[in-house]
Amino acid sequence: MTSSIVFISIGIIILIILFVLKTHYGNANDRIKKELQIHYANNTNFIIINLDDVIVEDFSHSESVPVDVYDKELNPNDDSIYYNPHQSFKDKLHKYKSVTKHTSLLIIPFEYEGSKYKFKIKLPVNTITVRMGFYRQKTTKIYINNLSIDNNDSSLNEFIIDFCFLDKNGIDFERLGTKKNKHS
Repeated sequence: MTSSIVFISIGIIILIILFVLKTHYGNANDRIKKELQIHYANNTNFIIINLDDVIVEDFSHSESVPVDVYDKELNPNDDSIYYNPHQSFKDKLHKYKSVTKHTSLLIIPFEYEGSKYKFKIKLPVNTITVRMGFYRQKTTKIYINNLSIDNNDSSLNEFIIDFCFLDKNGIDFERLGTKKNKHS
């Protein structure tokens, strides 16, 4: 009887610790995104673009990926996916399956200081998700960092677009590229 009470109390303590860790550190990615937005807003120029002007093209390709018995995709670079007789079949290689992977190519035209720019960027997200995010958001910001080049009086403009509204892991601030500053 007392041993079961000890186990229950230990379980409750572990749950409390996990809850505290999750609430304190669980939203770290959101905090980092917010800090980057504040940094860019305070330290760089920005322009607002209409997302209706962005051209979205779909690219797809077939790929053979390892899956487990539940058809869950596995990481092919992980050696632990191969079956060990002392483990269960979950998360272990069962077969290879052909899947279709989608990416979106975005063509982003905009004007900055009287010059027209057009950048292309690929996102590992299907086109429907991108278009739905654009439809909801309507506009986004492109941040412009002025980078000076050593040994010259000329400078470069670095363009960074804010895609935080897409709510996809790993897609937040995407670097479009750099162009020579027309006014230097």
